[in-house]
Amino acid sequence: MPLVRPEDWKPVGLQELEPEALRAIRTVERSVLVTAGPGAGKTEFLAQKALYLLQTGICPRPQRILAISFKRDAARNLAERVERRAGRELARRLDSLTFDAFTKGMLDRFRLALPAELRPCSHYRIVFPKRDDYETFLGRRGAGSLDPSRFERLIAEMRLPVTGCYPHANLVRAWWQEQLGHKGGALLSFAMMNRLVLLLLDRNPQILRALRLTYPFVLLDEFQDTTKPQFELLCRMFEGSGTALTAVGDDLQRIMGWAGAMSNGFDCFVQQFEAERIELSWNWRVPPALAQVQAHVAKEVLDRVRQPTGRAEPRVAGDVVAIWVFPNEVCEAKGLARWLADEIAHERLRPEEVAILVRQRADDVEQRLRPAFEAAGLRLRNVARQVGNIAIQDLLAEPLCEHLLSILRLAVRKRDPEARGAALAQLAALESLEEDDEAGHRRVLERL
Repeated sequence: MPLVRPEDWKPVGLQELEPEALRAIRTVERSVLVTAGPGAGKTEFLAQKALYLLQTGICPRPQRILAISFKRDAARNLAERVERRAGRELARRLDSLTFDAFTKGMLDRFRLALPAELRPCSHYRIVFPKRDDYETFLGRRGAGSLDPSRFERLIAEMRLPVTGCYPHANLVRAWWQEQLGHKGGALLSFAMMNRLVLLLLDRNPQILRALRLTYPFVLLDEFQDTTKPQFELLCRMFEGSGTALTAVGDDLQRIMGWAGAMSNGFDCFVQQFEAERIELSWNWRVPPALAQVQAHVAKEVLDRVRQPTGRAEPRVAGDVVAIWVFPNEVCEAKGLARWLADEIAHERLRPEEVAILVRQRADDVEQRLRPAFEAAGLRLRNVARQVGNIAIQDLLAEPLCEHLLSILRLAVRKRDPEARGAALAQLAALESLEEDDEAGHRRVLERL
């Protein structure tokens, strides 16, 4: 498609964009940190920035854009938005990945460039060590007094090769030797892959140079969840280069501290990459009245709060939000079940229209609610329940699962054009068919 002059470019698929967001999109000569609250359209902002860079030719062929998210569905969502608005040809130059997928890809591609003593075999296995695994290892090494959580952080943060200047360096070195030398094939966690890729770039300047030439622009989603090792790898890859980074996050929503998220990540990003800080205030999810309620609640629980501007059109007449206070969890469960049963009985709500959102430990919440709900004749479906080590909601979002569900819908329904279109698109993607490959699409249709 023909390129658009930067001064003529307009947001795609949107009627309006917050002025500060547009300014952040057009800032390409330096790095930018965009802070925004829930509903500000952070993912849409990143999609629009990718469109701006691609459609104007500011990111020219054969260079690409690297987009890093922390969840697979977020990475896929960003890629899909860009493809819907720009077409597959341009969207192919956006690599939208999770941080873990990116580091694994780097390791798999350049594994042989690692020193022999730290080079995992090609058939390594990805593992997720638990506290018991670290306790068992430390016990064997006579270091049972060392806190396993601290030892886990040492493995994640200690640079390779491990030298004696680090605390507990001998233990960390022994852990690496055991994991790499495992008789069934090397065992690697994603934290270990991060350290291996960092070493890879330290030892191979030509790989680092190729990485920087490939990606003149980097988009970072949910930056408040970035850990110290991840930020260290980012700095090694792009600090001091010509690459412009755009980081987006909510500095009031840092809830991943337990998983090692940096407490001062935003300040570090601004300092390390000399980034301009831009704050967004519009909230596209809520009307003005609800935004005021949110601001009031946030003011009660946070030391500081940004004042959002509600931009959504009200779709419900009368009261749209309420805060209920219960003396204990039992009363809460009974009160919620009683209210829902009444709303459904009087046909003001349908069961499939109701969602109960919990911050964490959904299984525990389900157990607390279930007796009261069953007594009221209501059934609960917990989509956060684990199947093996994967939550149902994550499993349902997997491409293979989506494909199988499309096939099943076609098998049990007389007509389902949406499922048919999805199944065809998924099969075509598996075979990497071009849009104009009529014979290939006929073959895929026959197979379906």
